[in-house]
Amino acid sequence: MIHITFLLLLLASIVHGDEILSRQKRIIGGKTITRGEWPWLVSLRGKIVTERLFGIFPIKHRRVYCGGSLINERWILTAAHCFDEGYQGRDPSNWKARLSTVDLGINFVDGVKHVFGKLFGRSDWKQLIIEADRIIMHPGYNTNNDWENDIALVRIEQSVPVGRYVGNIKLPSSSSSFPTGTICAIHGWGCTASGQWLSNTAMSVNLPVFSAEYCGRLFGMKSMNGRMCAGYIYRGKGICKGDSGGPLTCKNTAGVWTQAGIASFASQSSPGNYPGVFTQVSSFMPWINNILGQ
Repeated sequence: MIHITFLLLLLASIVHGDEILSRQKRIIGGKTITRGEWPWLVSLRGKIVTERLFGIFPIKHRRVYCGGSLINERWILTAAHCFDEGYQGRDPSNWKARLSTVDLGINFVDGVKHVFGKLFGRSDWKQLIIEADRIIMHPGYNTNNDWENDIALVRIEQSVPVGRYVGNIKLPSSSSSFPTGTICAIHGWGCTASGQWLSNTAMSVNLPVFSAEYCGRLFGMKSMNGRMCAGYIYRGKGICKGDSGGPLTCKNTAGVWTQAGIASFASQSSPGNYPGVFTQVSSFMPWINNILGQ
């Protein structure tokens, strides 16, 4: 099986003229999910000012979307590269978290239900959108070294009411491992096909853990420390733009869904045909626990 995998990688290298795959921080081949199916899934959206009138009043903005996972009532786990927008990208006042939904935007029906939900105390009708009040990127995050240590924590202004549609994802221990071939699930709002824009509804696709060694060769990476890969070769399934920061979840030995990875990047030219690279959460548990314990 190892020899077959190596031949596939060799063929991929020949097809691409021995050129190392270019990378893109971007679900292809998945299915839409229903509200509450993955209750820890979070949509993070940033609003970055691109133009100011007289250099003071903001008149144009750019939207930035990333995925994330709720790990307790106040904290969200995501990728550090989501905040690669200078000081504005790192300013928590520019970010909001949307929970308890599978829709990227708020449609008319959702808006009306939100109003009536507030009037009649129906929490299941309300849109759960909470401002961020703190963003902590890993101090070792490095854009110049293949997005090394691509992990961040976002604290929201108020505690989330855990219930039917909102829940926390279990985190691994520092010693947790998910062997090659383990079937996991990635969920988010990435494109539904290569080259397309974001999906309006969250998607999910099952992906096997891929050999880190061969994955590193594909992308020409110096080190796979703190990373893992998941996906296929030429199967049209994988992560895409908009999935950045989203959770890769696998069942642990007790059969409980556990977050194994954080979507970091994929092939830029053909994201559905190569495995995606994920930050390996178990490698960062001491850092996560330290932040949460402060």
